[in-house]
Amino acid sequence: MLIHSGTRGGNALATRYPTAMISLLDRVIPNEPRMPPHNLRQVLDMIVAADPALRQDERWLRLDTMAG
Repeated sequence: MLIHSGTRGGNALATRYPTAMISLLDRVIPNEPRMPPHNLRQVLDMIVAADPALRQDERWLRLDTMAG
């Protein structure tokens, strides 16, 4: 599965399925990880570029705080 930098048919999954991706990330990333997941900022930016309304989503806000 190619989430952000790799693409299939030119579209990353974070761009094609932003709501599903934010839901997945919210479930798999703990509230207090030792360090933020690699490239989390890039994925979050792709998600809100695809669906700007998600910038107000509490899951996106939590992950955004974590990404710094």
